[in-house]
Amino acid sequence: MEIIPSDCPFPGCLFCVMKEENPSKRRSNIIKFFKDLPLQEEDGQVLPISGLWNTAMAHQTIQSSLTWNV
Repeated sequence: MEIIPSDCPFPGCLFCVMKEENPSKRRSNIIKFFKDLPLQEEDGQVLPISGLWNTAMAHQTIQSSLTWNV
């Protein structure tokens, strides 16, 4: 994964990975990010992963409620 110089205190974090403008590079960087995630010991990953989890769970709840109302 390429590390883009930025003002981020955690280079290579999910936010930095998502800033990649090239979609194919971004996709491969996201895959690598999640493969390497269990090996990382940085506390800086907690906030973006927590936000991603909450978004996914909210989306799942909306999908479930739409399914039941059909």
